[in-house]
Amino acid sequence: MVYGLVGLKTHCKLAMVVRDEPDGIRRYTHIGTGNYNPKTARLYEDLGLLTCDETIGGSVAHLFNSIGGFSRSPVYDELLVAPDTVRTGIVERIHAEIAHRRAAGRPASGSRPTPSSTRPSSTRSTSRRRRASRSSC
Repeated sequence: MVYGLVGLKTHCKLAMVVRDEPDGIRRYTHIGTGNYNPKTARLYEDLGLLTCDETIGGSVAHLFNSIGGFSRSPVYDELLVAPDTVRTGIVERIHAEIAHRRAAGRPASGSRPTPSSTRPSSTRSTSRRRRASRSSC
């Protein structure tokens, strides 16, 4: 159990089981979007990923070490983690998708905003993506 860092709200939907198996240590990692609450399930879907991918498991283990105070490096191979990389990571991915779609001659498409994506930098990138979609049609 990890309790978090002083001054930061820790709201993590991660779980990891580490097992010593015959072929070596294996990390089973669960990453979720919600708390699987039956009341909110009528409003939106929670998604979860259960994986034993070594890169994802390593990133989650690194995050747990950061939250627990054993390290404080904001760079993770497979995760976007607030407050360090979520906003910039989303904006970078939007720009990469626009470029990818344009290179393939396909329109870019958007999705509904979430509360954390309504900040000016995210909404500007979402607007660019929408304009790219219209100009590619």
